[in-house]
Amino acid sequence: MKQFYLVLFAMAAALAIAPAALADSTVWSQEICEGGGGFCGTFNGSFNNIEVFIETPGVTFSDAGLVVASDAWGAEDVGTSWGSTLVNDQYVQFITATGNQTDALSFILDFASALDVPLVLDLYATEGGSVVDSGQLTYDGTGSGDPQSSTGWTGAYLDPADIANENTAPEPSSFLLLGTGLLGLAFVAFQKAKSSV
Repeated sequence: MKQFYLVLFAMAAALAIAPAALADSTVWSQEICEGGGGFCGTFNGSFNNIEVFIETPGVTFSDAGLVVASDAWGAEDVGTSWGSTLVNDQYVQFITATGNQTDALSFILDFASALDVPLVLDLYATEGGSVVDSGQLTYDGTGSGDPQSSTGWTGAYLDPADIANENTAPEPSSFLLLGTGLLGLAFVAFQKAKSSV
């Protein structure tokens, strides 16, 4: 019986520690522009929401920011009418508070991973709840760290219907919560078994 509690304790500790081990203290940024050709060069229209999902396990958003009127990308100045929401570690939304559409928006994504770690992003631009543009951006790990450089990035078509399947993997904090709960249960069970001996 004691072995069972030790195994349960070891599993709980592993689940509690794993997210911290996956996290990397390195944070790097990439500026992305929607509009003037879209995520993969096929879109010219307007939108009022952008949703971004990280598809690479172990890579998370460190924070979400918003850059407007970037000279390098030629995005229009949307002022303070746009904001960003970090929905979870791998999902961020950029949305306009006024509901007004724009045809170009430049935004910054901050990643918590080493610069040489490849990653995949799924991006969707919507207007009135309907996807008007979608694309998949792939980073091969060879970038320079300059947020306005496109080195290492390639874009591809993404089926707009794929938005329904996004964000289904558990986030690392869920594993941390589960691990901590199991750790507590193992401790209580161990104490109970110890006192009955």
